[in-house]
Amino acid sequence: RGGLRRLEAARLAAAQRVRENQNELINAVAAYFGQAAQTMALPGNVTARRHVPSGHSQVARIHNRVVESVQSLQALTWDVAVRRASVFSQALGIGLTSYLAHVSDAAKVAPSANGGGWPEIW
Repeated sequence: RGGLRRLEAARLAAAQRVRENQNELINAVAAYFGQAAQTMALPGNVTARRHVPSGHSQVARIHNRVVESVQSLQALTWDVAVRRASVFSQALGIGLTSYLAHVSDAAKVAPSANGGGWPEIW
């Protein structure tokens, strides 16, 4: 696992990988359609291309890489959220314990000449 900072750094790196993979996929699809447009410009070619066929191995491979990187980013995002919740819970527990220790300190509430003792509402 690791600390929250390490998880945040890993999440930022994963988000960068997702962006890079998505840009690579966009470029591959654009290149495919550019090539298809050149093929259609040849005389006697009338087939219109409106999608990338599922059998196109390069685009499919890049697509799978994008899907895997997005899944990795989602898993890291979930781990960061769980870790943040854990850190918040721990901080809340420490703060509450410290506050309760302060307000229930017997030395501070013991009756004395300087006005100690329980408050009037108690």
